[in-house]
Amino acid sequence: MARTITEIKDRIKERLDGRLPGLSTSKVGEWSLWQYVVAVSIHSFELILDLFRKEIDELTDKITPGTLRWYAEMCKRFHNGEDLLFDEKTALLYYKNQDEKTNEIIKVAAVSEVTVINAGVSETKLFIKVAKEEGGKITELSADEKYNFVNYIEAIKFAGCKTEVISTKADQIKYEMSVYHDPAIAHDKIERGVLAALEAYKTSLGFDGVLYRQQLIDAVMGVEGVTTVDMYALKHHRFKDSEGVWQNIETHASLDAGYFDYSDKCKLKVNPINELLKA
Repeated sequence: MARTITEIKDRIKERLDGRLPGLSTSKVGEWSLWQYVVAVSIHSFELILDLFRKEIDELTDKITPGTLRWYAEMCKRFHNGEDLLFDEKTALLYYKNQDEKTNEIIKVAAVSEVTVINAGVSETKLFIKVAKEEGGKITELSADEKYNFVNYIEAIKFAGCKTEVISTKADQIKYEMSVYHDPAIAHDKIERGVLAALEAYKTSLGFDGVLYRQQLIDAVMGVEGVTTVDMYALKHHRFKDSEGVWQNIETHASLDAGYFDYSDKCKLKVNPINELLKA
């Protein structure tokens, strides 16, 4: 983890005090200024190393065969309508047009490992939930697309691993919130920004297919000019639920479909912060 500038400066001073006695202790002295410049440079370099390490860790986790992230990544590499080929030199499956992205239809992939009881016997199964993007909207796979995708998973999965592919209509999320903003910024601009942030969050869910209440609030708080958010209702409706049945989301909700859409019954109020402060 990157050290602070102060920690680095203290370390520099500690190392050189014994070697170069008599250095100026003035905060505006030339030595102190050079000490600060070097400390800032080292701090910046350590921050870059932290980001590099994080990126490498994420890539390693993603490409390590057999992990949930690996399965989610492999789902998105599926080419609908193309045959998988076998490379005898590397013993890997591949597509002839590996770099062609046109037939990569999977937009959302959520993979979870669940222990189920089958005929009194406990077994572990991977539930793979996928959806495509069509006309700018996330939707379920067609029957033919799902058939091709299931065969693809059967080809790439680890021997003995039990899988179940799910591609259904989206779960529905209904929110009711009040957003308070800097009165210097136009109401319409704030509203457009909030709606755009909500849409961006919808398509940025992780591979676990879980919606977190706080992340949704954070997405709205990230809009320029938003001061605070009051999320006074957040509810979840699954495709298999009876009409009108909604479950409250206190902290999170596991999405049956692996993705969601916002209900047309959502309520969004945008007000300048002055109105909240007067209450």
